[in-house]
Amino acid sequence: MKRFAGVYRREGVVITVTEDLKLRYEFVGGMADYSPPLDMDLVPVTGTVFAAAGAGPSFSEDWMPVVF
Repeated sequence: MKRFAGVYRREGVVITVTEDLKLRYEFVGGMADYSPPLDMDLVPVTGTVFAAAGAGPSFSEDWMPVVF
């Protein structure tokens, strides 16, 4: 999924998506101590919607939605 690969930033978070549908969710700045980086696999749901598996205990659900 080359078209979605890249680094996405928002306040306190850096999200890296690789071409092989891996996602790294990393807290930065004032949120850096909130959680260690989370490494997840992206599962396609539609052409622009994915489910991130393996979000871990930092999220209340087993899956995290990722929408491009």
